[in-house]
Amino acid sequence: MALQTHDRAALRQRLDNTPVRLSPHHLAILRMLARGASAAEIAVELHIATSTVNSYAAELRHRLGARNAAQAVAIGYELGLLRPGDSGATP
Repeated sequence: MALQTHDRAALRQRLDNTPVRLSPHHLAILRMLARGASAAEIAVELHIATSTVNSYAAELRHRLGARNAAQAVAIGYELGLLRPGDSGATP
């Protein structure tokens, strides 16, 4: 399967060691995804709508060049955005 344009751009960014810029909400969602939280659970914890969580998660996947949440978490660890023991949700 060929990479889409945004996937290629994100991959190039990672390979070039260009820092990925994530908002505090994006980082909080990434941490919660890493601990296995669902969109509904994240929404409750952050006091936002589930649709907002889904929008942030889609943007997060786009910025990281990930196809799904599991890949986004893996990339988060690769880039040092996540560390073992990270579980805070405070954006």
